[in-house]
Amino acid sequence: MVVVQSYCEASASISEAWLEGGISPCFYFTLVPTVLLTLSFFFGTFHCVCYRRYGTEMEPKFVPRSRLYGLQLAVSLLLLLQFLGGLVWRVAGGGELPGYVVLYGCLSMLGWAWAVALLKLERSRVLVRDRTRGHSTVLLLFWAVAFSAENLVFVSWASPYWWWGLENTQKQDVIRMMKIMTAVEIEEGMTQQEEMR
Repeated sequence: MVVVQSYCEASASISEAWLEGGISPCFYFTLVPTVLLTLSFFFGTFHCVCYRRYGTEMEPKFVPRSRLYGLQLAVSLLLLLQFLGGLVWRVAGGGELPGYVVLYGCLSMLGWAWAVALLKLERSRVLVRDRTRGHSTVLLLFWAVAFSAENLVFVSWASPYWWWGLENTQKQDVIRMMKIMTAVEIEEGMTQQEEMR
């Protein structure tokens, strides 16, 4: 049975950003999805309003057919499902479930879902005055911040609270999930660069 007793683990507090030579996981997994969801939701909503007000629906015959777009959409959906899978996996593991894990999973899923919606919007509508190639600044900023946030944890190399220690199988499983997520984000960035050419 899963028990959510506190927001952070027993030995940590959200007010401590730096803990034993690294970023506190509670602080990191609260800050990152909050920033990403804020970027995607607020700027994405503004972007969506602009496309609805000043854009027109593209006729299906003018929508370019691209396998790279399909790959980019699939990778984004895979990232969304990865957060859901991570949350389900932690719940299925039993034991104590910190509140920040639930927040991280839920807000990350919402942020990536909104990014996928923006990606589809850019594919189906076009602004009348500004016909740019490639993706919007909102999506590029979201992807850049997501990639930077994933690499930010490396400043915690000396901290025992992160997965580098590999003290138990749970931490070993976390490293596998982080490697998959980073590889998917790198692939999405390469797909985006190829599509812009």
